[in-house]
Amino acid sequence: MNRLNKIQSNLILFVACILSRVVTSIYHIEDIDSLRFALAIQEFSIIKLQPHFPGYPVFCFFSKILFFCTNSIGVTFSIIGGVSIFIIIYFILRLADIELNTFRGVFCSALIFFNPLLYIMSNRYMPDLFGAAIALTGIYFLISEKNFKWSVAIGFFLVGTLAGIRLSYLPLMIIPILDGLKKIRQKKYLLLSFSLGIFIWLIPLIWITGINDLFSAAFKQTIGHFTDFGGTSITENNWEMRLLTFFRSIWSDGLGGYWFGRHWITLILSIGLIYFTFSSTRVIVNNIKNDRITQLMLFSMLAYAVWILLFQNVIHKSRHVIPIVIVLLYLITSAQNIVIWKDITSKVVSFNFMISLLIVSTVLAIQHKSPSAISKLKDDMISLDPDKTIVSIPLVEYYLKTHGVKANYININDLSQGMDSDDLNHAILIGDHSALLGDNYHIISDSSYYHNPYVNRMWPVIHSFRLQR
Repeated sequence: MNRLNKIQSNLILFVACILSRVVTSIYHIEDIDSLRFALAIQEFSIIKLQPHFPGYPVFCFFSKILFFCTNSIGVTFSIIGGVSIFIIIYFILRLADIELNTFRGVFCSALIFFNPLLYIMSNRYMPDLFGAAIALTGIYFLISEKNFKWSVAIGFFLVGTLAGIRLSYLPLMIIPILDGLKKIRQKKYLLLSFSLGIFIWLIPLIWITGINDLFSAAFKQTIGHFTDFGGTSITENNWEMRLLTFFRSIWSDGLGGYWFGRHWITLILSIGLIYFTFSSTRVIVNNIKNDRITQLMLFSMLAYAVWILLFQNVIHKSRHVIPIVIVLLYLITSAQNIVIWKDITSKVVSFNFMISLLIVSTVLAIQHKSPSAISKLKDDMISLDPDKTIVSIPLVEYYLKTHGVKANYININDLSQGMDSDDLNHAILIGDHSALLGDNYHIISDSSYYHNPYVNRMWPVIHSFRLQR
């Protein structure tokens, strides 16, 4: 009977995860990264950057299957997001040894279910949350003592598969991999499992793309990621800014905590987070000292944190902290056996925290359904006279062209390199690049487009201007 209750509880949670994400599906392309994955459903091509290298072939494969069944891009990505959030909840509870069909299990599940960053990402046209779910599953099979004989081999298989879903999450797996290697003497089985996880996506990828084109794309995109595209410590080495935005991404974007300019209700949410953390300090410290699972999870998080601080765009893209947020949710979850609903203070704080968390996540999910700033700009430009001139950065040009905005496009980078700007009279300038135009033109403010940066950090404000000689 108890086992039946567990199955029923998990089934209810699974359905809730899927339905909630489908209801909050988005039906607009909110940024360039989302555009590439939406195009990949139509035509998978690393050469055309649909998506960019490494191609995320496992994620794209499942997306294509779901799109064939649903014929809706928004619903397709939301279903994947719903499955992903279910997997994350399930394995955090397993690692923390919490039963779902208990009050503690329901509370901790809600804490993860309504996490603002995880909720937003479960509707995004991106593989990040799916990759985090597979990474957490792999960690569970690699480090948990409750697993069966071949669980480590399954863990290695999932690590290989993860490389075809979210390659940048592999640093998170270093510590669990080392722990898994200690458990099995015959390492060849682990190598075979890992190789199988790689080959199931790499061989089809080579077949579709071609070995030469794949190598060329890999080389160009890898070099570009570290040295050209921006966001890494190599191209943006203001460490004060990197550390500040890193902390903001975790605290405010990731956990919903208060930050300058946010709504006052996030203060209530922050009080709950601080209360849970400080009330559980002794338990958390004790777990770090004595609990092997907690130690491995913490070291994995630290290794990943070093990786993204050095080599990921933590300044402009908060989604890179998803694995860190998941580990923090595990630490909070595993220590809640003595905190929630024990006395009047904990009851009041827990209730207010859950209400504020529900409100914050619901508002963000509703705002997410509205077009982003770049999408609003596109809507205004779609009926533009094809003879008009648009001056913009290449990514904006790519977005507008892909959405059918016909115009005479001029790359703003060409102006910075001394291109003749005599033909810009009455042109539309997207973004404030007045310094590149000198004194030859009046720059007249035209329109401004906004979205909540806590919904998406990519271009939350876009201004357009009209040029007049």
